Amino acid sequence: MRRLKWTISILLMVVAGQSAADTTIKKFLSADEAVISAVKRWQQTGRAKPIVSDDGTVYYPFGQYQAKVICSPIRVCDIALQAGEKITDAPSTGDDVRWSIFKSVSGSNDLKVNHVVVKPKDLDLETNLIIRTDRRVYHIDLISRNEGEYINQVAFYYPNDIQDSWRDEELNVAEKKAEVQAQKEVAECTVDIEHLDTAYEIKGGTPGTRPKFIYNNGTKTCILMPDDAPSWEAAAFVIIGKDDKKQLTNYRVLKQWYVIDKVFDHGALLVGENGSDSRTDIIWKKSPKQADKPARSTFLGIK
Repeated sequence: MRRLKWTISILLMVVAGQSAADTTIKKFLSADEAVISAVKRWQQTGRAKPIVSDDGTVYYPFGQYQAKVICSPIRVCDIALQAGEKITDAPSTGDDVRWSIFKSVSGSNDLKVNHVVVKPKDLDLETNLIIRTDRRVYHIDLISRNEGEYINQVAFYYPNDIQDSWRDEELNVAEKKAEVQAQKEVAECTVDIEHLDTAYEIKGGTPGTRPKFIYNNGTKTCILMPDDAPSWEAAAFVIIGKDDKKQLTNYRVLKQWYVIDKVFDHGALLVGENGSDSRTDIIWKKSPKQADKPARSTFLGIK
């Protein structure tokens, strides 16, 4: 506890020396919880501050704050990098005569942590330290003070990385929701299977742009595209009116399906400007319901 109080006192002096920000100490159940809170505050205010854990480790926000390591001649002070991060070059210091710098490693595999350990040989020294890794470059101030003033371990948290991971997580959630919605929307085309109309003629196009199957349920039209031909992904769907006039309409591409929000007489899948690369015409024949419709499993759902 005494060590923690000393560390907090030193940290408050460091913070006061860099900004006039609020230096109120708030307790958290874990360092991870404190980091999450700090990053959320950084998102709101644009300011990120160091965090002190119960064991006296000071976590600096990388890229948002000038990291300082305060050590003393009869102590060694540890700088821990991000798990999995590799040091690519020997650490550089402005005073390699009066400071000892060496590397160490803890953990293993993906959880391996590289450390840089520093030890001053005298009091009242100040210099800087540069650590180059495969992910970033650290710029750290080294300060030597008396025995009672030192930070035994420094580590970092990474606001930009954390924010990016949150965004990726949000995107994954959004993609999953879109997948569920896609399943529902394709299911809408097949709710009333007894009234599906499959009487369509396909003209032109290429093997990669010609649909495998087309049907409508009276309100929507569903077009199933080939499994292994990516060229259809660039095709735009349009309604073909009188005198071959092309008309835009609402549609969605859901995996291998085009879902058009209407039943049309004549449509087309166009690749290139106005179908210059490929044009696949889809014509509704409006014939009576066919008795030999494919089984449900051959065309329902999204793979």
